[in-house]
Amino acid sequence: MAANPLVRFRRWLGFDRNPLRRPCDRVEAAVRRLVVLVTLAAVVCGLMLGMKAYGEGVRAEQEQARARHATEATLLDDARVHATVNGPATATVMAAWKGSDGRDHQGLVQAPVLSVKGQKITIYTDAKGEPVQRPRDRETTVVAALTVGTGVPLAMIVASCALLGVTRMLVWRRVRREWADAWTVVEPTWRINGR
Repeated sequence: MAANPLVRFRRWLGFDRNPLRRPCDRVEAAVRRLVVLVTLAAVVCGLMLGMKAYGEGVRAEQEQARARHATEATLLDDARVHATVNGPATATVMAAWKGSDGRDHQGLVQAPVLSVKGQKITIYTDAKGEPVQRPRDRETTVVAALTVGTGVPLAMIVASCALLGVTRMLVWRRVRREWADAWTVVEPTWRINGR
């Protein structure tokens, strides 16, 4: 048994020119080589997709920062509690604010729970003065880039490893069948201690 990990890896990939390798062993080694290539390609693909997603996210941040404006809104009613399971409790409340064009606006906005009438909150508006979501932040961009950059390669690697697992299962099923067939030929002539 070779102690050098590179020699063992080379043998695992089937590059050792072993004359005792059966055709099914060669098929399994070819699938192993394919898994290694897919893994390398997945890493490169993940880096490229992650960088692309990050670049698009930064552009979206910049575009939204230009198009959305922070504005002080005055609540016209008390915020009634509307607790959500996955996030902070918010309430939809009627509010008044001045748009970026200086005109007065009124409408429904999301306010923190227990906000009271007359309280000022920060909302974001578009060029028309309509309320919109807050601009995308860097944290959202980084999380999206990491998700894309790791999710796609991980799926590729899992699929290729599943292919390797299925191949090994089929190869070993065939090996056991061949072994059983060979044993049925040898067994009738098999003698132990000359009996």
